Amino acid sequence: MKIRKLTIKNDYVLGNMELDFTNEDGKVVNTIILAGENGVGKTRILDLIHNFSNHNLRPNSTHFKNAIYEFEIELNEDEFNSIKTENDFRIINLIENKFTVYLDTSSENNYSKIKYYNGTEIISVDNYFFILNNSKKYFQTTYSTTQINFNVNEISSVTAKEIDEQLKDSLKQTENISTEIAQLLIDIDSSDNSDLARWVEENPGLAPPREVKKIRTKRFKNAFDFMFPCKKFDGIKNISGNKEILFTENQKKMTINQLSSGEKQIVFRGGFLLRNQNSNKGIILIDEPEISLHPTWQMKIVEFFKILCKSEQYTNQIILTTHSPFILHNETRANDKVITLKKDYSGNISVSDEKKFFNWTNEEIIKEAFNIDYFLNQLPNNKKPLIITEGKTDWKHFKTALEFFKSKDLFLDLDINFLEYTDSNDKSKDAPSIKLNMSVSELNTILLSLSKFSQNNKIIGIFDSDHSIGKKYLTFEHLGNNVFAFCINDPSHRKKNTEGISVELLYYDSDLLQTSPCERRLYLSNEFSKKGRFLKDTDICYENSSKISKHLEETTQKIIDTDVSNSKDQSLALSKSDFANYIYKKTPPFDNINFEGFKDLFIQLQNIINNN
Repeated sequence: MKIRKLTIKNDYVLGNMELDFTNEDGKVVNTIILAGENGVGKTRILDLIHNFSNHNLRPNSTHFKNAIYEFEIELNEDEFNSIKTENDFRIINLIENKFTVYLDTSSENNYSKIKYYNGTEIISVDNYFFILNNSKKYFQTTYSTTQINFNVNEISSVTAKEIDEQLKDSLKQTENISTEIAQLLIDIDSSDNSDLARWVEENPGLAPPREVKKIRTKRFKNAFDFMFPCKKFDGIKNISGNKEILFTENQKKMTINQLSSGEKQIVFRGGFLLRNQNSNKGIILIDEPEISLHPTWQMKIVEFFKILCKSEQYTNQIILTTHSPFILHNETRANDKVITLKKDYSGNISVSDEKKFFNWTNEEIIKEAFNIDYFLNQLPNNKKPLIITEGKTDWKHFKTALEFFKSKDLFLDLDINFLEYTDSNDKSKDAPSIKLNMSVSELNTILLSLSKFSQNNKIIGIFDSDHSIGKKYLTFEHLGNNVFAFCINDPSHRKKNTEGISVELLYYDSDLLQTSPCERRLYLSNEFSKKGRFLKDTDICYENSSKISKHLEETTQKIIDTDVSNSKDQSLALSKSDFANYIYKKTPPFDNINFEGFKDLFIQLQNIINNN
């Protein structure tokens, strides 16, 4: 069930208001962002929706009395067919999957009605189905509030918490969510271990496949990996009589209590929503997801929650509140609707058409979010074009390739600088001084923002072509003010990749798939079977086989740089970062590389730089 519209009359905080959760085509929008300054009633709206799902909008309600609330509801096909069979629903001529629940908390009589279309007109009938307990299964909410106690209490034992339990009522996060989610992670890790032990007992002499390992904890690990590219969920360990949840970063282990407040926010609020990912078909309510998050994480957080609230069978409607300019002005926002609330000098709250806050410009936002003032200040003194790459190691590939071509007297006129950066987690001695947590969306936002004001020298962004954002620049584009963008294209030695490519696929396989000094290598998705078995050696497998089901052909191949192991559980995959460093430092056997696949990229750069 999803909300199409919410009409509010005489609410003691919100007054009179209509909130439309549909798009221009009249279709319900799955992600609603309620935006505005503090004090404009954003949280009140979430409370209102949650209380409706719990049947608390009644005439004797302290907080919602003497008001009228109308919820226009849309059912999915299963809900529509089911609700018509409910004896208490009593509307047998419902022909559409949409109707309106009308609640008048100012009246004990005729308090609850349903308005619906009967084929000829919209009629209103008394109906108390949506204040009865058996209606709760049709309208459930999961409410993530800002109230979090970040400290996890000591946990010494396993309980019986599980995931995807059948929900009977709406859920609301409590202040003790940190300990609850920690206990859940410990319990499901224990369940995973028990299932694995049972499989080994029932299949003597066989190596357990990846599909039977960490079935429950996998969803949490994958979600955390999205937000923490360098910090990994490492599992549960017994330490000093207690069970500790561990994470690893740069080979350094830390407990869940040692995470930053922003990281804990992701783990606890994300875990709260992930807990019932496959059984929860209700509306997700999230109050101010930006709390405690760095601006770079704020720009990713909405997409993070979208991933959490989508199962194979169902996409939940998300309604969240924010006053973060990094969420609202994010260029990569898509498939959502922003509803802006404002309060006038008399204290009246209304829906505004204005979508901007604090009068922040894109330039101000991006400077604050990415800390790029340093190299922006260097640009006026820099007389060379600046190349900014999507990945923290991509510039190493391009710089090394250009050095190779120049040694062969090619591209000698290509006098450029690369933005040599790494992420904030890189503590190595030779790490570049500029620290940026870059991604395809961040690069796109940076370029669009830089294009808003004058640049003395050309700035060129280079994208991979394996993302929808990068694909926008298959033909180079002048974004304005000397700022350009383009994406890499398939080299001549590879078949046309319908999914797009990352920089590593510019190399020939003879170089790409070499074994490193640490006995690891990169893999291609089409080297594996549908079940994740390595075609050349079935003792080797890829853990996340579901991720490569669409990439088993040469025309859809992807790079695999993690989760490849043998039956002894030895990790065999070389990370993209290590591969780039071997190339950059010319570490044998990566000291004699064929860079022919990079030639078209430098021709493109020549065309942009030499074209005035």
